[in-house]
Amino acid sequence: MRALYFAKPLEYRLEVSGEVFMQGQALTGTLCVTNRGPAALDQLSLELGLAYGVFKEIKEAGNRSLTILKHSQLAKGFSLEPGGERKEAWELPLANAAPIISKEGSPFIVYGADLQQLEARGQIDLPVGLSSPVSAFIATLENHYAFEARASKCSGTVLETRFKPPGSYPLLDELTISMKIDDKAVTLVFNGKGKSIRGGAGGGLITQKKSTQKTIPLEKFGFGRGLPNRGLYRELIDLMLPKIAVKREIIK
Repeated sequence: MRALYFAKPLEYRLEVSGEVFMQGQALTGTLCVTNRGPAALDQLSLELGLAYGVFKEIKEAGNRSLTILKHSQLAKGFSLEPGGERKEAWELPLANAAPIISKEGSPFIVYGADLQQLEARGQIDLPVGLSSPVSAFIATLENHYAFEARASKCSGTVLETRFKPPGSYPLLDELTISMKIDDKAVTLVFNGKGKSIRGGAGGGLITQKKSTQKTIPLEKFGFGRGLPNRGLYRELIDLMLPKIAVKREIIK
């Protein structure tokens, strides 16, 4: 993946190894600056960072709406003669809870001379997807329990996914699962919104919300193992789902 940005008389060329990326991955590439002007320049710098932007805000305010999450100075205080260039290799580790691309927004790589100055930096959107353990957990809920994942989004270190329940859960309107991922554990929260039968003389259906949560060590959940822990995912779903929703058993 490549990007080009001009802040006359400087030309910046960004290269990123790969085209599609995942949470937890270490991004690598190079950033090069070339002096396209007729005079020598000094006290130059090269910077690179990770940012996040909400599409609606970008449409209204442009790249000033981006929030810089990580910032790295690759080089500083160097000079360039006319036609001269400076090239630096870089590495940018993505956290296990790094922001992902969604309908609401996207992560970006920002690069240039000074990330705090809009006119001195360029940006390129970064198609980051869910980590392997999180994707496998969602797939387990879809393939083994017939829930349909509708949308996922990240807020800070919390990943939230909305699901449409199958017909076997007639009183459950929506299931939302959030995962708070830190350096040691995954805190899994099931939130259910649905109907419940009111007791007493009035009877009828009422809207009700239920929630349950459990914390699992990071490695046990599958981070750093190389393989998702699908057996654990089924155990967690079998334990947590009945606490927020009643399944209708089909009698044959």
